[in-house]
Amino acid sequence: MVNIITGNVNQGKTRYMRSLYEKRGGDGFICVKVFDKNNFQGYDLVRLRTGEGTPFVRKNDAISGDWDEMCRFGIFSFSGQAFTIADRIIAEIIKDGTEPIFIDEVGPLEIVEQKGFYELLKRVLKLKREVYISIRNELIDELIKDFKINEPRITRIGIKNYIK
Repeated sequence: MVNIITGNVNQGKTRYMRSLYEKRGGDGFICVKVFDKNNFQGYDLVRLRTGEGTPFVRKNDAISGDWDEMCRFGIFSFSGQAFTIADRIIAEIIKDGTEPIFIDEVGPLEIVEQKGFYELLKRVLKLKREVYISIRNELIDELIKDFKINEPRITRIGIKNYIK
């Protein structure tokens, strides 16, 4: 079963995904916002089972000298190392038979550019396991069409709709 968690920017999709994991178990990753003195810098990729995180996305003006850039999209730079780690996480989950699988957040990089988590998502969806995917409202139709997702369970959330 494919479960799609959707909402607008800053409405709590990641928090909702974490709370689902805490209730259901499984494994996967979420993208946690990173701030420097109240200034948004980007996101870290955090594995749910271990809580381990790695720098994932940074605003172009917040990149450090040792940043391993895979690509840029808009105002963001994406870490090649983080995508390698995401692939390793999913490979372990596939091997172990773990479910549900959590993937936070599919965005324009995947839908428009067919990069980022695109191939990883195709692999996961072929498994026919229970999966939770978060995505912004405006991209949901393209996700369903491009990945040929039949009868997904869609949860539309706002900031106050996370599981307690």
